[in-house]
Amino acid sequence: VSGELESALINVPKLGYDYKYYYMSQESSVYNLVDSNLVLEYSDHYEAHVLGLKAGQYKVKVEGYLNNKLIETVESDHFTVLAHDRSGFAFTDSSIGKAVGAYNADGTLKTNAQVIYVNDTNVDTITLNVVTNSKGSVTSCVGLEAILAARQKGYDTTPLAIRFIGKCSGTVFAKHLNSSGYIQIKGKSKDTLMNMTLEGVGRDTMLSGIGILIRNSKSVEVRNLAVSLFKDDGVSMDTDNSNIWIHNCDFFYGGTGSDSDQAKGDGSCDTKSDSKYVTVSYCHFWDSGKVMLCGMTSESGENYITYHHNWFDHSDSRHPRVRTMTVHVYNNFYDGVSKYGVGSTMGSSVFVENNYFLNSRNPMLISMQGTDIASGNGTFSSENGGIIKSYGNVYEGTSTKPVTYQKNNKEFDCYEASTRDEVVPATVIAKKGGTTYNNFDTSSKMYSYSVETPQQAMQNVKAYAGRLQGGDFKWEFTTKDNTDYEVNPALKNALINYTSLQITKKLGNTSNTKPVESSSSKPSSTSSTIESSNNSSGSVVLDGMKAMDFMDRNTTDENGYFTVTGNTSNSKGSTTYNDVTYSNCLKMESSTSISFTCEENVTLILVFGGSTNAAGKSVKINGNKQTVANDNTLVMELTAGTHTITKGDSINLFYIMVIAE
Repeated sequence: VSGELESALINVPKLGYDYKYYYMSQESSVYNLVDSNLVLEYSDHYEAHVLGLKAGQYKVKVEGYLNNKLIETVESDHFTVLAHDRSGFAFTDSSIGKAVGAYNADGTLKTNAQVIYVNDTNVDTITLNVVTNSKGSVTSCVGLEAILAARQKGYDTTPLAIRFIGKCSGTVFAKHLNSSGYIQIKGKSKDTLMNMTLEGVGRDTMLSGIGILIRNSKSVEVRNLAVSLFKDDGVSMDTDNSNIWIHNCDFFYGGTGSDSDQAKGDGSCDTKSDSKYVTVSYCHFWDSGKVMLCGMTSESGENYITYHHNWFDHSDSRHPRVRTMTVHVYNNFYDGVSKYGVGSTMGSSVFVENNYFLNSRNPMLISMQGTDIASGNGTFSSENGGIIKSYGNVYEGTSTKPVTYQKNNKEFDCYEASTRDEVVPATVIAKKGGTTYNNFDTSSKMYSYSVETPQQAMQNVKAYAGRLQGGDFKWEFTTKDNTDYEVNPALKNALINYTSLQITKKLGNTSNTKPVESSSSKPSSTSSTIESSNNSSGSVVLDGMKAMDFMDRNTTDENGYFTVTGNTSNSKGSTTYNDVTYSNCLKMESSTSISFTCEENVTLILVFGGSTNAAGKSVKINGNKQTVANDNTLVMELTAGTHTITKGDSINLFYIMVIAE
């Protein structure tokens, strides 16, 4: 079990059981049942994901069943769930505060929130009731595109969490995408309240060949998703949006575009056409080309955008590239950037604070001055310049450090402040265009936030940026990638051939968003640990447990672990172990034999009893007599190998369990 950001992950091996998963906060005495849609299956284990948790202490419980009978209950110790970092301009609207999307500010789902689960198996058939006119009429919409189109009418602002599962393919989703290959989140008119979250479940949700377009929308969140091989932009905040939060996502190559600078796709995560009050945080950009455009030429306002705790991992340019807008760039990790970091044009004001630049070329540029024109024409733009205020940034292994205003008040890349709240003088002007810095960061417009040192930020970015636990896609860049901005053919090929290890499950429609109470909240006394299992043919590698009872009055272990010969009975009384009562037993007679093989050290537990008291009597383990304890159990340690249980005295065995050490 691990506590994550406003979620928890329960990892359980495949041991032949049916499982039920529960969670409980420290303040509660009642367990809640985990939604079955949040249980993912893999070849050797299950993952149960608990979403929508507020920060705090939690416990989980897992029940294992055979033939609908409870066999074992395992309960965890308390663990910690952390809160997401809700900082930045996305959270400065007093009407919604930090509750952007379908979730409250504390990480729980909003009241009456709807939840739908979507993957390749049900994108055509997923059903949701949507209010579609001013009279409150409800339409049953079938298919993802129909649901989103109905929401576009603007009559239904019910909080909606769309949870994607596994690899979602553009070819399967095709009729649910617009002509540019986007899942389209669109409001009826400018800044329509949407209260919508798009999120992935687990570590391996990837939109492959799919982008996300957000237009005319207010209060939209995108999180825990990977986007790759998209036609145009990965995420495009395009036209009249406000209070948008993009976080904890992985951005990979897009598809090759028609222009020469679109070999890696167009923008990874663009903000444009009067989109405002946006936060992009804790995202991981993998060798992206044009990472983040911020502003077109049509904006007239300051718009207010925040980028923090992002990992620019050997990406090329636009981190971000800012036109007209007012932007705060803090605590990001620039790791092997090959062209330039932050670029300011067209009168924009950009505060670049406490970032870590490692082996990154041209950390900051202002168009048509300083480093941008040191070698001739403009490096990234011929537009009018803006002003960058710099404070507290660290440069390591970077040969082209910014030229400060203090060093050259004409050909500078940034104004280097002596304190974070220093006001930039009006005499600091862009060489081309003559604009000044608007000092937004020292005005009442600025939000409160906690800034880390660049070193602390780098460590936290590595720990938390991208999908849950870093996602399932791994890639190691080399020093060559620090300066090479061409497509990496091996990386591109890996993305094209990417296949989720998750076993695809057919999904239903909507989730019950109210917690479901467990029928039994009493913890089991068992303290065995559930870990991942690696099963092979023949003998079994145990990283969890194997168990067998005789409730069906036969001696066949359907999981094939125990080999049993002998006679069963239901007339020898009963015994209770771990709150479960067993009334059928295996009689320990001269013909009785139980054998099993393990490849590591284990603990063997035998439960006797019934009408024949077994205390003080014996059973043979590998031919040697072992004495049963006063509670009618025998517990002993066994080494790896094959083991046999046979008769010592005439007693009755009700339950057998083997637990890996």
